[in-house]
Amino acid sequence: MTIAPDPAIGDVEWSDNWTVGPGIRFELMDVAANSVWLCQTPVDPAAVQALDLPEGWVRAPLGEAGADLAFFRRSPGATADGPLDTREVAGHRMVRVAVPTPVAELAPGVHEVSVDKHHTVRFVARRTITVLDAGDGTVQVPAWASDRDMATPLPDGWSKRTVTLARDLTVALANPARLVIVDGCGFHGPVPGPVLEEVLS
Repeated sequence: MTIAPDPAIGDVEWSDNWTVGPGIRFELMDVAANSVWLCQTPVDPAAVQALDLPEGWVRAPLGEAGADLAFFRRSPGATADGPLDTREVAGHRMVRVAVPTPVAELAPGVHEVSVDKHHTVRFVARRTITVLDAGDGTVQVPAWASDRDMATPLPDGWSKRTVTLARDLTVALANPARLVIVDGCGFHGPVPGPVLEEVLS
């Protein structure tokens, strides 16, 4: 199956705004500016660990892209949708995609971050994905996957389940988005439960 930018999601001319297909992506954080910068090109994890970063920049956890196709409508703070802010860092073209709040602990080993980002994600039909059910009528869909098993107990009222999509699932995440991190895996939302249920059959 060929995955390509879709004008139904965003402007296909804004090439820096798109995450297309599988692969390990990496993010860097400019600590002083509290900004997250993403490299949209799949990378070799060992090469990322070897990067000589500017002072004040740190690596975010590496992960396999969760969605099959994703689009950032604008960089944080922009007043209208448009091409993302870009710059070169350690030899890689990076785009500014997010401004996070401090991490909060929902339960031992389960962390939550509120994120200023303008993000639409798509999971294609026939994919099987793991979602987190927050117990309040919403779910969190995969942001990235790690190579660790998800064994940490979830907060009271939360659960995880594996679903197979009968149709494409496309979600424009709310801003700010809710990001939940457990055992190195990231999940973002909230996605209304009925939106997910509609594409399961």
